[in-house]
Formats: sequence, C-alpha cells, structure tokens
Amino acid sequence: MLIHDLLNKNTGLSPEQIAYLQKLTLSWGTVADLFLGDLMLFVDPGDSGSEEQTFLCVDHIRSLMVKTLYVEDQVGMKVTWPIIGEAFDGNKTEELIFDFPEYGRTVRSFAVPVRHNGTVIAVLVAQRINPRNAVSLVVGLYMEMSERFINMIAASDFPYAHSVSTKNAPRVGDGALHVNRFGKILNVTPNCVSTMRRIGFNGSLIGKHLHDIGFDRQKIMSSIESSKPCIDEFQKGDESLLLLLLPLIEDKKSFEGLALIRDISDIRQHDRLAISLDTTVREIHHRVKNNLQTVSALLRLQSRRLSSSDAKAAIDDSVRRIASIAVVHELLSKKGVDDVHLQDVIQPLVAMTKSALVGPDCPIRIEVSGDNPLLPERLVNSIAIVVTELLQNAVEHGYSGTQGGTVKIEIEDKPATLQLKVIDDGEGLPETFSKKDFGLGLTLAKKLTKDDFKGDLTLEPSVNGFGTTATIKVISMQLQPALVSRDN
Repeated sequence: MLIHDLLNKNTGLSPEQIAYLQKLTLSWGTVADLFLGDLMLFVDPGDSGSEEQTFLCVDHIRSLMVKTLYVEDQVGMKVTWPIIGEAFDGNKTEELIFDFPEYGRTVRSFAVPVRHNGTVIAVLVAQRINPRNAVSLVVGLYMEMSERFINMIAASDFPYAHSVSTKNAPRVGDGALHVNRFGKILNVTPNCVSTMRRIGFNGSLIGKHLHDIGFDRQKIMSSIESSKPCIDEFQKGDESLLLLLLPLIEDKKSFEGLALIRDISDIRQHDRLAISLDTTVREIHHRVKNNLQTVSALLRLQSRRLSSSDAKAAIDDSVRRIASIAVVHELLSKKGVDDVHLQDVIQPLVAMTKSALVGPDCPIRIEVSGDNPLLPERLVNSIAIVVTELLQNAVEHGYSGTQGGTVKIEIEDKPATLQLKVIDDGEGLPETFSKKDFGLGLTLAKKLTKDDFKGDLTLEPSVNGFGTTATIKVISMQLQPALVSRDN
C-alpha cells in the first residue's frame, strides 16, 4: 500500500501534513546512504485499545551502501518501541539494541521527531550496525553528514522547501565531497577521486574549488547562501559530470554543503544517439510523405484521362486514402518517434475532408469534441484511414443536393475502453441496410478496427432518429505503447 493510502487510512493527518511526509520519503535516499543503515517512518495510528502505545511503519528505505538489517520490508508493521514515544514528545533519542542475533552485534537506533509547522506528525527511526572498531575516514565522513541531515529533519530543514529534479541524480556511492560556502573542497570520498581521474583531473582534490573542476561558481555559492539545493553539469569533451549540491543547514542558515557527483557520460552519449535517431526518423517520415504526395498526384493525372465515372470515383477514393496516410507522416515528421494525441491526427483529416468533399452549395460543419488520448505511433496510420473512411461516408452518403448539416466526432476515453463516434444528422441509413451493404471503404475501416485495434465498428441510426452514428470501440490496452521501449 502506498504511503499516501496508509496515512489516510490510519491517521487523521491533514493533506498538507501527508504531502510533507511524502516529500520527505521522496528525498531521504541520500540520508539512508550516508547513515549506512535503514530508515523507517512511523506514525501514531491511535490504537486506543492497546495496552502499550503502538506505532505504525508507513515507509522503509535501505541504504545502497551496506547490507540491510531487515530482509522483509517493515511497511505495515506495528511496534511498541519506547524511543518512538519519546520522539513523539519532541525529543531526539538514541539507544543501543543488544539483541540482534542475526549479526551478533549491537544496533544503534536514532528516533527523530518529524515536525510540520511546529507539530510532531511522525517519527523517523534510523538503525545501523554499531561499529566494533574505529571507523575509516570515509565512514567517518558519512556518519558526520548523516548526523547533520538527521538534525535538519528534526529542525524541519529537510526535506528542502525548494526541490530540484532528481532525474539521473547522483547518489552517495557515486562520489561525495564536503565543501564550504565558496565551493572549496574540505573532504572527498575515494569514489569521487576515481570519477575525477577518469575525466583527466589528477592530483589532490582537497583545497580545490568546485569551479576548478568546471562547475558554476556563482550557482554553488548562491545555493549554499540561500539554503536551496541545485543541479549543475560540467562537460569536457565526451565526458559529462552531474553535480547535486545539498546545503547543510544549521540554525536556519547554511555555510557548507554536501556535493554528490556522478559520471553521466554514457547517459549523455545515449541522449545524443537518441537525438540522432529522432532526427533520422523525422526525415524518413518527411520523405515518405513526399513520396505519397507524388503517388497521389500521379493518380489524379490518371483520373483525368478516364471516361468512366466509376473508375474516376475509385481513384479519387484511393487518392483520399493515400492523402490521409500522408497527413500522418507529416505529423510524425514534426513529432518524431513520440506517441501522438488522437485529435492531432483527426484535425488535419477534417480539414482534408472539407477541402475535398464540402462545397459552398452544400455547407456541412465538422466538429470534434471529447477526450484527447495518446496513441502509439504504430497505430496512427490505421486510425487515420478509419476516420477518413467514416468522415467520407458521412459526408458523401448522409447528405444529398444542397442539404447541409453537422458531422460530429465525439471521443470518450474510459479506463477500459476508447470510444470514437462519427455522428451525422443527414438522411440516415436505408431500412434494409446491413453489413452486406458495406462498400470498400467501410469494409476496410471495419477490418482495420478489428485487426489493428482488436475493436469493433458498428453503424446504426442516431438516437434522435436523424442521421447515422458510426461507433468504434477499442480496448484501451491495445492503445498502450509497446512493452519494450526504444530507450532500452
């Protein structure tokens, strides 16, 4: 169960308080890594019937740096630990637990009150194996930093009021540096040293400044002075480094920071390849569109030489079908490999239909309304052909002479199904109409709906008794992108 659901079900916390706890659990991965242990968030479920005060674990995160204390996730577990009750009274508490037989070691536990606008709304419990011997310099740095972040949580300074994007963000294991307000490096982890050497930065980092590496000096100083985290990126040739700077706040001010660095050269190389692929795909769609337009032009030339009206009509229908596919490729040449909104496909088809079939002597309006779901690229051609056939059928066969009217395209996207209706207020279907009367266009539309969308196409009189309603029903699952992404 998600933390939001657990908090709503088991506490009387306000939406703002729940949002604050969610923000904390989205940000506490760095604290868990620095702490070298497990973090758990507990709330008071208000179990008045219990002899002892119980507390409910609503979230649990493990450090990526060490083996977890708990093989089983602790979310949903209830405990009666006294240190949690003390923390709910507003005190930061610490104790040693000696009965952890799996490790045969003592476990150090911290309980930290989590406040929102001065009120304790939860307790963060941090647990790790108590070291037997003196710790190394790097572990000492981790412990110092984790202690400062835990104090920030108790003082409501973490999570930060202003957040930054965490996409591809560095973790502690990638490399960490302790810096002062000017970006001068005070301490550094071995992984960070290795990362810097890979990009050609040799020598000791202690005493250097982050701007010596290539990061923005003003951004770093502004981040620490304002107590707002920041992201910066440095590129050197094909190498790219991403920096996440986290101000260390004490007494509502920050004079130092923890900088996490990650080598994202492979990610940026992948991005460049993706851009190249996207450009290539766009160019292919553009050329396919041009070729289709050439084919349409050749067919129109051929149509002018024909004397048979049936033959001309057949070629004109083919030209419109080819044009509908060309419209899709023109759209994809602008959007690349992304999925496409359905109405972005329909609108140019409406304009094409009006241009080809609607004249001033028979004014017909075509309106589009409803939802605008995303379609995977692989299905866009099919839906374009189907909609073109239904629009053409409504305009050509629904109205005669100088009779005008309105054709409506209504889209309804439900969780399980997508429904598209083409509704005209024209002459309606003949009384003896059946599926056997489907022409080539409707037969093609029905087949595409069934084969490509696993859906169904029906034609029936409109509810008000005037005109015809063509309905496409598709299971929404068929419209999902392929399981294997192009990014993989």
